Amino acid sequence: MFLSLLATAAALLAGLLLLANLLMSGAYAGRVPSGDAAMGLVVPFFCAVGAVILLLVATGLLIANGRLDWLGARGGWLAMAVMLGVGLAAGAVLVAWMERMGVWVTPLGWFCGVIAPMSAIVLLVASAWRDGATLQSAGWVRGVLIVLVLSALCGLAMGLWGGVRQWQQSAENAARARAEQAQRDSESARRDALSPVERLREDYARFSPTTPLWVFIAGLPDPTEADVRDFIIARALQVPELDADLAATITDAHPRYRHGASEFVRYAPATALKPAWAVAVAASMRVTAAQIASNPEWLQPDDFANPDPVAHLASLVATAARFPGHADLQAAQSELRAVLSHLPTSPQRERALAAVPAP
Repeated sequence: MFLSLLATAAALLAGLLLLANLLMSGAYAGRVPSGDAAMGLVVPFFCAVGAVILLLVATGLLIANGRLDWLGARGGWLAMAVMLGVGLAAGAVLVAWMERMGVWVTPLGWFCGVIAPMSAIVLLVASAWRDGATLQSAGWVRGVLIVLVLSALCGLAMGLWGGVRQWQQSAENAARARAEQAQRDSESARRDALSPVERLREDYARFSPTTPLWVFIAGLPDPTEADVRDFIIARALQVPELDADLAATITDAHPRYRHGASEFVRYAPATALKPAWAVAVAASMRVTAAQIASNPEWLQPDDFANPDPVAHLASLVATAARFPGHADLQAAQSELRAVLSHLPTSPQRERALAAVPAP
């Protein structure tokens, strides 16, 4: 009696979970949630999983209670297999609805998600409380068994179909990944065959006309071939509002940007030089002097921010030399050297002083 009560409770609870799925899916015809709302799909999914488990638990309890002996010597195992198939079919049709697999989902959902599971629950409850001989002779039982077997076969078919579909998708994804990798390899080989200037020309062609100066000149302090450097400077000269952009970049708090801007002025064509640039270079020297005064470790190379501090100082001096006799530049260079001379004695300080002679 107790096992029959437990089996009945498990079967009825499975029915409630499947009924909840029916309502949440709009009878397997409702709109599938998308975006953030799609997270809610875990609820019907776990309801389906719970229903499958409860159907199997109810079946197992009836087998243990001997209430399914009327199915024959191996009836218990057969009942367990069929109930598993019915539960999997109900879960599979729910997944088919979630994946929007087609118009066939709605009628199949009613059969595998409603009719077959409810038939299974009716049969389990009847087996728990009615005599086995009565059930064997009842005509409706044969109809229910046919429905359950068909549902289990549907579950098997959907499982196989889903497995094949998944395999096909995996094969397609793998083929697509191979094709994309081959395309990347081909593009990489093509780029490797280009000269550095040709690669830059391709890269710059994708840039906006309003791309700021620092994008072009940040790499100028790095070892650069003369033709590459000249190509970069030629493109940088086309930056809109160049004078204002240069003044901001050459006094930026980031040493690498100041160094790059200094190299830009240092190697720009003589015809492009403007008097305002001399003022900007002097301001850069003073920013550098202020940073060194507040942080004596400034002279230590930093791969990211300031890879070669002495070369940075030498660049400022060489750039200033392009404006001979400029009083403000000479004053700024003297201020920079004075700051360096007050640093503790070290090989790096001596190298820095050598790079910044008295004007």
